[in-house]
Amino acid sequence: MDKDFVTLDEFVKLLEEPQEQLSLVIKSHYEIDILLDRLLTACIDDVDSLEMRRISFILKVDILISLGVVRSDFKKLFNNINSIRNIYAHNPYSIFDAKLAEKSKTILMQIDESREMIKDMTEPTDILMFVFLSGYIYLEVALKNQFRKIQGRVVLNKRIHKALGTQAPRASDESLKSYYAEIESDLQNIYPKLFGK
Repeated sequence: MDKDFVTLDEFVKLLEEPQEQLSLVIKSHYEIDILLDRLLTACIDDVDSLEMRRISFILKVDILISLGVVRSDFKKLFNNINSIRNIYAHNPYSIFDAKLAEKSKTILMQIDESREMIKDMTEPTDILMFVFLSGYIYLEVALKNQFRKIQGRVVLNKRIHKALGTQAPRASDESLKSYYAEIESDLQNIYPKLFGK
């Protein structure tokens, strides 16, 4: 995976830039697609066997759902994100109007994490931005969780090797806190943009 991805702060800045809807949609979809690639790369052992550029946006989402990395209730959101992108790709003069906004809002209302924030939104452009922001946040959280799992195995492996030289390893509260702190510290060093070093 050679492509870098933007941080959440950078993604928010991208959304807040004064721009036409077309630019907002294409740039946001592109960044989410890169994050999907990054997440797939972190989840699949032999990622080189996949030709990432040949896998569609929706198929990437389906693969991540089937791996248990992305929740299945997010599928409609990502289908909506891709559908919005396709509308603009086929007609760059499209407008995200009240009808499209209502459809997107209905989808977001079905997701616990977004329901409270979206319920009072009425402005189509605000809803459009929130659709893309929600998708990005959900994927970034999934990526962080995946990296935590990977690094957790690394730290656990180190501890097992260390414990083999001692008599009786114990998993005290202090030991568990130390374990999670080591994972977070390692991740901050390995992925400073994502884990905010």
